[in-house]
Amino acid sequence: MWSNAEIKNIQTVVEHLSEVLKITSGISLRFNLEKETVTLLNGSNHFLDEVNIADDSPYGVLEDIMAHVLRNQESSVENNL
Repeated sequence: MWSNAEIKNIQTVVEHLSEVLKITSGISLRFNLEKETVTLLNGSNHFLDEVNIADDSPYGVLEDIMAHVLRNQESSVENNL
């Protein structure tokens, strides 16, 4: 379980990373505290995927989301070749 300070930091990381991803790839993020997940949405706010961030530190959240996004981008590029 996260402390209030960790929750605030995780929310901040997700919000800022969401803005970066919106600009670079059209993906936005939504943090779900109850499920301890981050949902990835496309430009039309349709569900793309979900990343489990349970027990992650704010840095771990960043690491998990970026690993997931990059892995999916690589798969997408490979499928288009």
